[in-house]
Amino acid sequence: MKGFLKTFLAVNLSLYMAFAQSQEVYKAATEGNILPIAFKDENGLLIGLNVEIMNRIAELEGFKVEFFEATWEDIFAGIDSKRFDIAITDISYTDERNEKYTLSNPYLAAPSAIMVTNKHHEVKGIADLSSLRIGLMKDAKHKSVLETAGVQNIQEENSTFSLFKLLAQGKVDAILHDSIILEYFANAYAHTNLDFKIITYEAESKLESQLVFLMSKGNASLQGKVNRGIEQLKSSGELEKIKNKWLNFKN
Repeated sequence: MKGFLKTFLAVNLSLYMAFAQSQEVYKAATEGNILPIAFKDENGLLIGLNVEIMNRIAELEGFKVEFFEATWEDIFAGIDSKRFDIAITDISYTDERNEKYTLSNPYLAAPSAIMVTNKHHEVKGIADLSSLRIGLMKDAKHKSVLETAGVQNIQEENSTFSLFKLLAQGKVDAILHDSIILEYFANAYAHTNLDFKIITYEAESKLESQLVFLMSKGNASLQGKVNRGIEQLKSSGELEKIKNKWLNFKN
């Protein structure tokens, strides 16, 4: 009996090892400084909303994922050169990206929004920003909207925390970002006396309000796995739970 048990365990361990070694490994790139999307913990490991979503998709679809930190520009360059397999940073759908890359189905709605403190609760939309000091992320899609509205005093930052700090310290009057990012900071700093107000100016139903994962053009195999994983997480309600967990995360 003992001999049979040893043989049984040895065979199953061999099968497990063979399966683990045969799993495909995909390289996922993110900026690593976008709270709560992807950022480093106290040990330097990447954590966050999109990191957890991608890990769960990998578990459901039977592949492994390695995470890499890169700048916004390097992420796209890495996808172009196939140094990275998938970009999981804060990427919204655009027709241009859909033309050039393979995109996943949308996994979360994140319409563009404005955040102000109690000093500027009169702000109701983009039209009210023309005379104010505005902060936004470098190369953000919001910049063209501001320029069209005649906003000239724009300061760009490389991380979401730096962007939020500008507003909290009164160095800008308003910041623009995806609503999900702004909601995180409003929750995380609700204990302050700044009385944050978020004004969404982009319809959630717009395709451009949707977050997607981005892959090199023609990568239908990985796209299929990611889309199936997204659908399973949505239908089970797990995706909503993951989102709520990170929106209320205390860093």
